[in-house]
Amino acid sequence: MKYETRWNIPLAFLYLFLFLGASDPQAIIMEKLTALEETLHELAQRLERLEKRVTNLEKGTTAQAPKPSKAPSPTPKKMPTTIDLGGGLSVVNLNFKPAFNDTVFTGELENGSSRDFQFVLFNVDVLDSSGKVLGTSPAYVMDIPMGSSRPFEVTIYGVNAKDIGRYVIKYVKGS
Repeated sequence: MKYETRWNIPLAFLYLFLFLGASDPQAIIMEKLTALEETLHELAQRLERLEKRVTNLEKGTTAQAPKPSKAPSPTPKKMPTTIDLGGGLSVVNLNFKPAFNDTVFTGELENGSSRDFQFVLFNVDVLDSSGKVLGTSPAYVMDIPMGSSRPFEVTIYGVNAKDIGRYVIKYVKGS
């Protein structure tokens, strides 16, 4: 049995979602599209690896498990603070860890406001110790009723976690 990878994303929905912030400068919109494209590429690679594993299992063979590395797995850096985004929204339980030459931020978005949000968009900016911006990536969190929290994960591509001096999380938009 042959598996094919196909992506059927309704472009109208994608454009509508990405361009709700038409007042954003064109450079920010292009950064968002680039980040989305990188994420989709990463997901396609994961899907291809899973398809290979399924094919091997169907053939009665198994792919050899990767040998454990001798170096311990990187531990996430935990940030003890709550980051107030304004309007009753805050980021809690924020961590970041290296992932190859990238950095992955994880955390939760809390809705302490008196209204429900269909989505919230915020940016994660990472800077070196001198204040130079190393990278930026948008984070989208969907369906956040008042009084609840939702997990999120953001990958800052091309930025090694050890180079990060500080980070800034900025609210962009929500509805």
